[in-house]
Amino acid sequence: MSFAEPWQGNRRFIVDQKIKESEVITSFYLVPEDGKPLAYYQPGQYLIFELDIPDQSSPVIRSYTISDAPNTRYYRLSIKKEPPPKDQPNLPPGIS
Repeated sequence: MSFAEPWQGNRRFIVDQKIKESEVITSFYLVPEDGKPLAYYQPGQYLIFELDIPDQSSPVIRSYTISDAPNTRYYRLSIKKEPPPKDQPNLPPGIS
């Protein structure tokens, strides 16, 4: 397995697979849009994302932990869907 050198700045990814792990957790498999291999990463390492979400005035910034062993093809992120606060059910759920 030949890993790429780490990069600086932004890199675009495509959702290759989406797997529902439970009622609240979904795993997303992200592949680089440019098709180049990924850099090696450590268990527990996280990535920072700039997400363009409809009806938001600016990109939403989030960090997510990589939830798979290192490989050169994809990042797997397992993300929990956050509901509204229990004491304020009229509020919207998390936006990303």
